[in-house]
Amino acid sequence: MKFKDYFSTVNMVINKGDGPMDNVYSFLVVVHIFSAIFGVGSLFILSAIIRMGKNMQELRFSYEIFNKVHFYAVVGTISLLISGLTMGALRHNLFNLAWVQISALLIIIFFIIGPIWLRPIMKPILELVQTHKGEEIPEEYYRLYRRMIPVEIAIAVIFILITILMILKP
Repeated sequence: MKFKDYFSTVNMVINKGDGPMDNVYSFLVVVHIFSAIFGVGSLFILSAIIRMGKNMQELRFSYEIFNKVHFYAVVGTISLLISGLTMGALRHNLFNLAWVQISALLIIIFFIIGPIWLRPIMKPILELVQTHKGEEIPEEYYRLYRRMIPVEIAIAVIFILITILMILKP
């Protein structure tokens, strides 16, 4: 695609008219941006919250905060997906853009990673945090947590790539 063609395509996608659907589209763009801030922002802070605990009491508290912030991450990312798909339904030509297709694929991969890869890793960690007696964090926790690091990295990379795609629109 030539440089000149790129701008005409982008202009065609964001060109505003006077119809009521343009107001809906503009509203969806705002929802989409706030969903990205709340959803993706929450996802980036989740792993930092877990690492705050220095003893079992703090670790339990960290996981309580994690669960509350996780709610915002889930709501934000689902809103991100729904608002993006709805914008695409209103402006069909959005789905012809490679960056939109790649972003949609990445968000679908993210939604698959959670239940298939992350949940089985988190389950024994949460059981250990809830049932362990004593104040010192057991070595078993660190062993289990190390299994979660590649998932955290994969999720971070996915959302960094989506953010770059949304900003640069290559």
